[in-house]
Amino acid sequence: MNNVNLGSYFGIPLGLSFSFLIVLTVLLIVKWEIALLYAVVMVAFVVPHEFAHCFMAKAVGWVVKDITITPIGGVASMDFKIEESKNEFLVVIVGPLVNVVFAAIFY
Repeated sequence: MNNVNLGSYFGIPLGLSFSFLIVLTVLLIVKWEIALLYAVVMVAFVVPHEFAHCFMAKAVGWVVKDITITPIGGVASMDFKIEESKNEFLVVIVGPLVNVVFAAIFY
């Protein structure tokens, strides 16, 4: 794994890509307020979105490897065999549904 390990939560390893750390460092140098906002947004919105994908993947029997936070979002790595398109749809749609809930809360 080519990232910084942030620990394992709910049995899913969470990490930051080195490119995320580079972007964060540049933002800290340019304007620390933007860096803080960027970090908060990534933790508050992207991490729950990715965990939602992972929880649903586990619920349908897929193996979840890890989550990596990158400068433009997150990546949930999984091993799976698509036996039913319904399962794939459920895993895909649950992440954006978390964002809809956030939008409803903060609107």
